[in-house]
Amino acid sequence: MAMGIFMLAACSPDGGGSSGVCGNGVVEHGEECDGTDLAGATCGSLGFTGGVLTCSEQCQLNTSMCMSDGSGTNSSTNSGNSSTGAVCGNGVVEQGEECDGTVFGGATCESLGFAGGGHLDCTAQCTVDTSGCFGTTCGNGHLDSGEECDGTSLGGESCESLGYIGGILRCRDSCTFDESSCTNDAVQAVCERWNSDVATAQSGQWTGDVNSCDAGDYLAPGRDSALKLTNLYRWLAALSPV
Repeated sequence: MAMGIFMLAACSPDGGGSSGVCGNGVVEHGEECDGTDLAGATCGSLGFTGGVLTCSEQCQLNTSMCMSDGSGTNSSTNSGNSSTGAVCGNGVVEQGEECDGTVFGGATCESLGFAGGGHLDCTAQCTVDTSGCFGTTCGNGHLDSGEECDGTSLGGESCESLGYIGGILRCRDSCTFDESSCTNDAVQAVCERWNSDVATAQSGQWTGDVNSCDAGDYLAPGRDSALKLTNLYRWLAALSPV
């Protein structure tokens, strides 16, 4: 099917022809789309019978997942029958559907412009539900470009590396450092570190047997706690961790 894709552009404030910033999530001059902003376009509005319209990294509409029955119209037949639409719920993406059950026609959160990934859901009407997608990578537990931290990943930074005497460096939900527990008060620094380390300590469990002269070992939580407490005492003594 031959069809044209018209440029969707916003007028610049000065009336000039300067290009927009591709990747900021807003359709601007010179862009057909940007991220999840498709300027109201759909596969149907472009003449296809269904499917999922996406946006390329160059802010151009990507119709590779749109579907057409080859007739040039939005009328369709289902598996040779004379029905007026697809059968939603049969697990097959057909004309007029964006998805069906767990089948999304190759679409993913990333392909729909959600940099943080996540999971797609399909509604009872066979349309894609992106509520499980993440717009950014913040929250995935890994340090990505533009993040100071993510969850427990602090990139090797600490209160001390940020110029404080001590304390506990944490990460906000916005993936920026939370320095509220960092301090230049020596007494408070000791308390913050002590409370943080001791609160997560576990006694562990010995696996040995005296009767059989089995030296045994401590289970992982006990070993981790022993190391944590050892480093706590070394920190108090101004020694490097082991």
